[in-house]
Amino acid sequence: MARESAEKIRETEAEARNKIKSAQLEADKISKEAAEKAVKIVNEAKETALQQSKILMSQAEEEAQKEIQQLEAQNIEACNQIRTMAEKNKDSVISFIIRRIIE
Repeated sequence: MARESAEKIRETEAEARNKIKSAQLEADKISKEAAEKAVKIVNEAKETALQQSKILMSQAEEEAQKEIQQLEAQNIEACNQIRTMAEKNKDSVISFIIRRIIE
């Protein structure tokens, strides 16, 4: 009877070791899969961030280009106004210069 009990204990211990080993293998597998999924999620997040960054940069460039065009148009308008003023004052300036020369 003692021999049977000892044998039963050894069998139970062997089963327990096998279950522990099996559980450890399963835990390692789950851990590896989780790590792979984490890497995949991080890579997808990086790719998404990169795409969003490109979109934002493109939008910023478009806005900057529009602003440049507006500034160029304002510059042209200002130059035209100055040119118009200069044309209006040309006769006065010529008369002033001639008077200074004559006097």
